Amino acid sequence: MVYRHFGFGIIAIAVVLFVMNPDADWPWPAVITHSPHWHGTNHAVRSREYHYIHYQDGGEELYDVAADPYQWKNLADDPQYADAKKTLKSHLPKTNAPHFRPSIRE
Repeated sequence: MVYRHFGFGIIAIAVVLFVMNPDADWPWPAVITHSPHWHGTNHAVRSREYHYIHYQDGGEELYDVAADPYQWKNLADDPQYADAKKTLKSHLPKTNAPHFRPSIRE
């Protein structure tokens, strides 16, 4: 596997090997950050099995993407899914970069 470190705490895994072999196992979840300044920073983690969302106010959503592809049933409070939620939460960023707000020049 090929790793690159960009010096600011983010390690990106080269996707060239995956593109060359799309059937290869990809064991890492995708982490998504949505941070408009009026909502604060919210994160989501998507694995093959689950989609977990963590809101800045502490709200959570967890969906079994195979059993519930339209994400109707929130499993975040279901004790059966506590381990899955814990694993997904471990991928959330520990700190957030300051929100970038470009200045408007007149």
